[in-house]
Amino acid sequence: MVIPLQHTRNIKVFVVDDQPVVRWGIRDFFEADESIHVCGETGSIEDALNQIEAPAVDVVTLETALPMDRGIAITEVLVREKSVQVVAFSSREDWNHVTAFIKAGGKGFVPKRCPLDDLATAIKSAASGREWISPIVCRSHQATQQFKDGEAALSKTELEVADLVVRGLTSNQIADQLRVSREMVETHRHRIFKKLGVQSHADLIDRATEQDLSRGVERSRGEWSM
Repeated sequence: MVIPLQHTRNIKVFVVDDQPVVRWGIRDFFEADESIHVCGETGSIEDALNQIEAPAVDVVTLETALPMDRGIAITEVLVREKSVQVVAFSSREDWNHVTAFIKAGGKGFVPKRCPLDDLATAIKSAASGREWISPIVCRSHQATQQFKDGEAALSKTELEVADLVVRGLTSNQIADQLRVSREMVETHRHRIFKKLGVQSHADLIDRATEQDLSRGVERSRGEWSM
């Protein structure tokens, strides 16, 4: 989304991050952006609460992955008491963390693995009162949900076979471990791929590692059926 500059000029941004190199990198990046001015930075939550006040600050970029969920707690304080918009620039990006941040009043969420152009977009959106969540986070959540939906459709037998495939076992090894025929394992493997919409073992592993596939395996032990 492109935010018109005339609506977002001179956005005053305060950077809160416990890593100095991140703070310096953000400051250097925005030196060439006429619409965004980094007006301050700190690695301390206490300093941030003492220094940040509207209208001297419009948007705070915040590392939300702080111990004891302090990143979420400070978001609530900044929004409610300081009247500023908060954009997460976070090393944590699981969906529960994202939703907790948005619920706390945050306006934008950008993982640190994203380019700083995404952070600029999130800042400009927040300054205009709009939410912006990185497409990478949204796509990851959608993929996770699709896997969870697919996992729910697997039989107990298929769930166990899928778990063993992800662990790297061959069809023969799976057959030996589960004391069934190799042909039965191949039949279940084919059904798993079809239900989850994957084309290869690598695809299955990529999908499975987004969720803890093994969490449903214990309930399937010893309950084999075709």
